[in-house]
Amino acid sequence: MNVLVVDDIPDVANGIVKKINWKELGISNAFCAYSAREARRYFSLSSSDKIDILLCDIEMPEGSGLELLSWIRDHHFSLECVFLTSHAEFNYAMEAIKLGSFDYILQPAPYEEIEQILRRTIEKVKEKDHITQILTSRKEEEARSLPVRYDEDDSDNTVSQIITYIDEHINENIRRKEIAEHIHLNEDYMAKLFKKEKGMQLKEYILERKMDIAKNLLVNSSLSVSIIALKVGFSNFSHFSQTFKKIEGITPNEYRAIRQIK
Repeated sequence: MNVLVVDDIPDVANGIVKKINWKELGISNAFCAYSAREARRYFSLSSSDKIDILLCDIEMPEGSGLELLSWIRDHHFSLECVFLTSHAEFNYAMEAIKLGSFDYILQPAPYEEIEQILRRTIEKVKEKDHITQILTSRKEEEARSLPVRYDEDDSDNTVSQIITYIDEHINENIRRKEIAEHIHLNEDYMAKLFKKEKGMQLKEYILERKMDIAKNLLVNSSLSVSIIALKVGFSNFSHFSQTFKKIEGITPNEYRAIRQIK
């Protein structure tokens, strides 16, 4: 697993590369770049040096970190991103989350905090890799299966694709039509198949998944409730709080207070 640290201040970038215990985290290489332009060169490396995690400043003179992540998404490179910034601006956070940023750290931050967030990011990368392996294995098994088993295997594979899409777009307002287009199925057929396999409506599953992630972040992170709302696809903080209370019976702040005491 490889990390790319990007900051236009060399002392900051070099400090992170030197002070973080990468070996203990299971990181093979920690690369360093001092601009978005220089960072792009690392995405032409061999597959063995593929960047898995981007640790990046937002405000840089030769292209912002947000522009770099947007370029990475446009070119379909798969990675997790953590932004480092000294500006606690809500618009920055919103844009970062829309681009699929995993986390957002206000600088200056102690190396221990950066390392803690990196651990969570690494787990996210491993989780995504595991899902990819499962899907690949199922496709290979499907190819070997007898025709009589095809329908069952195909249904399992379709549901797995739906769940993967939901997890990868959890920070968005996920629509049934978009999922159907992504997996090339009729919208109504897809919804019926999902309900048959999972025992619940697709809309219910999406909301349940968003609330599960929100509860995990409330307990295991110091992110504000407004940022957590954005990370699970709610652009309106009040709507998120109302939805959360309707499902859990208490507000997000009350949930956090109770769980952290335990």
